[in-house]
Amino acid sequence: MRISHESHNDTMYPNKVINLSSKVLTKTEEKVLSKGMKYNPSDSNYLDFLANFESIISSTNLTEEEQFAIRSSTVHALNNRSKHSTLSCDERKALKALKQEKDIIILPADKGGATTILNKEDYTGKMLSLLKDDSTYKPLSADPTKSQNSCVEKALKRLTGRKLISEVLAKSLKQEEPTI
Repeated sequence: MRISHESHNDTMYPNKVINLSSKVLTKTEEKVLSKGMKYNPSDSNYLDFLANFESIISSTNLTEEEQFAIRSSTVHALNNRSKHSTLSCDERKALKALKQEKDIIILPADKGGATTILNKEDYTGKMLSLLKDDSTYKPLSADPTKSQNSCVEKALKRLTGRKLISEVLAKSLKQEEPTI
């Protein structure tokens, strides 16, 4: 693995962006990555508002028709509002360019909330070497998911038979055609 911390980690955000790749990041790319992997570049208040609004409207004494009318007018007003991004135009372009980059992988660091950039080839090689470690991983002789799925289905039947869970919940927990 060829990693040079000195040449690729000259970053404006040393604790937020760890560049272990051969790609030289622009200042704007670093700025976007420094926001972290959980950063939401769109207006998330919209969804929060809808969830809270639905909770409130459902708890009122209004009829279904009145609730529907209020929901409709509220959603209409929200859809007509001006939507804004929390990123500048340059930051949106940088994010798009990073997404299109095929030779790197962007991951959250194990600790500290930093973002790590790795060469895809280095990352893939490291993952394959970890999987080939016979002391940690052993190849399976058969796919165990069918027998595990059978056990889950039996448990769900028992629980629904005893009325401990609903049929709807049992159906949502059942997995069709599981594979590894």
